[in-house]
Amino acid sequence: AQVIEQIIQNSPPLQSYQRHSAHHAFILSAAAEQIPRLAAALQEMIRAGRLSPLQTEIDFGKGGLPALEMALPDGAKIRLRGIIDRVDYAEIDGRNTAAVFDYKSTPRSFSWVRWKNGLDLQMPAYLLALQGQSIDEKPLAEILGAFYIPIRNYPQTAALSEYDKDRRFAYKARGFFNGEHADCLDSHVSKWSRYYNFAVDKEGSPYSSFNTSGALRPEQFRDLLSATQGILCGLAARILAGQIEITPYRLSRTSPCSYCDYRAVCKFDWQINTYRLIPSLDKQAVLDSLKEDMP
Repeated sequence: AQVIEQIIQNSPPLQSYQRHSAHHAFILSAAAEQIPRLAAALQEMIRAGRLSPLQTEIDFGKGGLPALEMALPDGAKIRLRGIIDRVDYAEIDGRNTAAVFDYKSTPRSFSWVRWKNGLDLQMPAYLLALQGQSIDEKPLAEILGAFYIPIRNYPQTAALSEYDKDRRFAYKARGFFNGEHADCLDSHVSKWSRYYNFAVDKEGSPYSSFNTSGALRPEQFRDLLSATQGILCGLAARILAGQIEITPYRLSRTSPCSYCDYRAVCKFDWQINTYRLIPSLDKQAVLDSLKEDMP
């Protein structure tokens, strides 16, 4: 609490925000109260496995690590840049193995169907950017996976008699990973991991409840990263070719039009125009489609 207070006192922008109104002061105070709970939860999560934080705010393409560079079929090259919130690592069989963590204000899961359609590429792109790189003089020989971590702890619904019994871990990490290293994340799983989105069966295999789990078999994990590069190159090629027609997608009941900042000037009208419909697929269906798409 003293460190947080000192940071606020030494930051003119935070001081200005705090003085603006009682409402702003309350928001800052509420955010400060979340930090100790989050820190304690992250320590608990780290102790459950073998990973240790390596570095935060890892920049690639802006003067830190090299940009993610990919060649298009016509010979053009694209360079992607970004900032990764946190990278953890563990030494497994003499190889530095890394995992990516991205903090979100609300709980979020990796969407397989959105990924397949080029709408959820952030985390796989981070893994591509880390491949073959070194952080703090540690060459990263292998990339384990990527996870979202919610930073806000929302109240749980439970009867008072049950409140202190086996409470759900509020900061559970959700993403995708190479199941070969499941014990590196959580080495004491009996069924569902308390800290990550995967489950083990009676034999200890991490591929139980496969469709709702983040675990991938090693070959599936490799296919995911390879397909991500193909999706990114495909999107870049379409942009360079001038394909900018207004064709918003619709996935189930979701469309970007509902939160678009340019609705007032956009010429798309749902009453006379047609959405680009995306069929809803689960994890297994998406992975099966990768095999069909591969030459």
